[in-house]
Amino acid sequence: MLGRQSGMTLVEVLVAMTVLLVGIWGVAKGFPSLMQSVREEGRRGQMTQLARATLERLQADPAGLPLDTNGGPNVSPQDLPQDPDVTTLAQNPPNSRDDWDHVVGEQAVVPAVPAGAPAGTSARYALQRGRANPGAGATLAVTAVAAVTALPTAPPGNMPSAAFYLDPDGTISADPTIWLPLPWSTGMTEVLEISYAWLDNSNPTPKTHWVQREQVTLTVASGATVATGTVAAAAASNFDSAIEGSAWGESLVGFDPQASGSTPGQGQVAMDPTGSVLLFNAQDSGTAVRISYDLQVEPTAGRRVREIFEDQVLSEELATPAAVGSAVTVQLTASGLDGEDALVVDPTALPNAPNNQIHVLAMDLANGNLYYEGNGIDPNGGIDYVHGTVTVQVPNGSDYNGALGHTFRFFYQTMDQGMLTVFRAPEFYMPAELFGATPTAQQLVQQFATEAPNGGGFTTLDFSTGTDPISGAAISVSAGGTVAVDYTYGDPNNPSRAAGELHTINPTAHQITLDYPNVLSVVAVRGVSLTVRAWWRTQSGRLEYVDVGNLGSAAPPA
Repeated sequence: MLGRQSGMTLVEVLVAMTVLLVGIWGVAKGFPSLMQSVREEGRRGQMTQLARATLERLQADPAGLPLDTNGGPNVSPQDLPQDPDVTTLAQNPPNSRDDWDHVVGEQAVVPAVPAGAPAGTSARYALQRGRANPGAGATLAVTAVAAVTALPTAPPGNMPSAAFYLDPDGTISADPTIWLPLPWSTGMTEVLEISYAWLDNSNPTPKTHWVQREQVTLTVASGATVATGTVAAAAASNFDSAIEGSAWGESLVGFDPQASGSTPGQGQVAMDPTGSVLLFNAQDSGTAVRISYDLQVEPTAGRRVREIFEDQVLSEELATPAAVGSAVTVQLTASGLDGEDALVVDPTALPNAPNNQIHVLAMDLANGNLYYEGNGIDPNGGIDYVHGTVTVQVPNGSDYNGALGHTFRFFYQTMDQGMLTVFRAPEFYMPAELFGATPTAQQLVQQFATEAPNGGGFTTLDFSTGTDPISGAAISVSAGGTVAVDYTYGDPNNPSRAAGELHTINPTAHQITLDYPNVLSVVAVRGVSLTVRAWWRTQSGRLEYVDVGNLGSAAPPA
């Protein structure tokens, strides 16, 4: 009797192979989706890291923060922005700062010239929000800043020194010598920048608009003892009155803009031809300034260029000695650099650049020296577009021209149109005179909010800035921001005070509800949130973003 043999029949083998093939096919079919998910998650991590690094850089230098709310939550890269410089109220409500390509009021202090720099070297300030447009027609406004006193009521006689008053008609009266005592200020552009409230009578329940930092040019008529001007809202058909006591402001004296690349004299400012640096005279070092400028935009779309910039330290440990200087390879945060579309840079600023085009621009923040393809970056191998590395040939040494150990700022574009934007919560301050329980103060401050149903004071603050001319919906450039509110409430004869109460402005209703009822006066609303938003497109073309935010300090105006 033959022994029984074990094994699989042909049918069993075929069935097993079929099951195995089906499993392999399923895995293979899902593998691209899995890899795409991995890549997209990796990209999200890269952009989050870039946004976090930008937030940390801005918080480390509070003076570099702009005063506007730029690129708020209700604006996306594909939307056409409103123009904050247009005063036609029907198309652009007051205080609308939802513009992607205009930076308003970047704060700075003119830096000192680095030690060891040759005589006549300009002080160089690196712009904090991206490269500006240095070409013809670009807007550059740099002003020296000083705080002035806002009077709650009209003075009985002449205006006190460095003071102004906003009357109910929207007319400003000011001390004619309100401007800064700078040696070069005579003949320069001088304006008063104020924040104020005005009453809108277009609704059955009057509504108050808060206007932040409107710039008003004041003039002194022949024989007059005061300087006068008018706020833009006074021309609106729904203007009822400016609210006395609601204003505060600063006087601004303009620097004289010079041609791109010029060497500025005292009281003058020029822009580097690449749009990344402002040049000041060394004698103006230490002056507190505010800067407004146009960001570089794409030549056809008219939108802000899809450009990222980040800071990297050129570590001496990474340096490889070369025939001249050192070669340092830097790993940028974002991979997938765009090697097809060149950065928008004036060709006259690019000596030795191949075809007058560059894809990566690097700037030494210590001395302002520039590096690009053909000038410190090998155009044939200095950039790894896939992995996002850049090799820079820099001079050795620790003198003014040295570079090892310096922080470099790299500008580049990515294949998925990555970009970063910054927005912050609003701020305004009421004068201290509004503390108290006088009937006048109560009547005044109740106009700043929606009255409570019981009629006993108010509890709700409204941050709507107008109506979208296309959709008709209410808009707010402050929605989603966090503010700290100081206010008084309760018994008018013995009021209680709440200080630093935190609220996040509702993204839909554009309002906040204070914790205590029967509010008597709002003393301050201070923007304390700062958010960096990173945008990019997935392989399927879907627009993605991630927010990184934090709460900052909210010091009152100087």
